[in-house]
Amino acid sequence: MVRTYKRKTERQSWITKSIKAAIQAILRLGHFHLVFNEAQKLVDHILHMETRMYEMTARNVRCLAYQLSDKNSIKHPFSKSKQAAGQDWFIAFKERHPELTIRSPEATSVARARAFNKPVVTKFYILLGVEVIKKKIPPHRIFNVNETFLNTVLGKDSKVVVQTGRKQVARITSAERGLTTTAVI
Repeated sequence: MVRTYKRKTERQSWITKSIKAAIQAILRLGHFHLVFNEAQKLVDHILHMETRMYEMTARNVRCLAYQLSDKNSIKHPFSKSKQAAGQDWFIAFKERHPELTIRSPEATSVARARAFNKPVVTKFYILLGVEVIKKKIPPHRIFNVNETFLNTVLGKDSKVVVQTGRKQVARITSAERGLTTTAVI
């Protein structure tokens, strides 16, 4: 039975000539090129800008990728007319770097961002403690007073690329617009 087996299909019956032709065709196409291997530098720059409250939009990241590859004379398939990497590249970039995500930022004025730092907040609580002791204020007389920001100018911030896991995303704006009211809660 096995000695008299006759092949019924032509599958996997290669000719050396056809294999060589296939290899040459593959070599003509070239191999997969990374657009640039400095992607980690780009990620570090995005995260550095985030710590300064100047988050980058997806469009900014795509333009920066184009500029980086163009400046370093790296061969790339990006659009020369738009001078930006494509949306497919950005989606793949995000998938390769799971530490990045896209979020909607909360507008924060420059004055507020500069004023809210550790030394200023520490000084506030020291002064508060001194006043509570000096005036002998009992704990049940201390109230939480918050400012509520009502934006009277409609507008929507574009989404930004930030580190995954951030609870709150702030973005520097040129000036606060709207009405600030104080509410006792």
